[in-house]
Amino acid sequence: MKLLPNHLADHLTITTIVKSRFEVKRNNNFLTALAKARPSEQNPPTGG
Repeated sequence: MKLLPNHLADHLTITTIVKSRFEVKRNNNFLTALAKARPSEQNPPTGG
């Protein structure tokens, strides 16, 4: 297996980090939207 040149490997690493951060942000937005759509599941009524 041939190793990539350093600058190319760095670029791939940066791209992966940025992509994963974007995915996390998008997933958080999705979870927030779900929580707003179904607040009863996030905050069950007390004494129920």
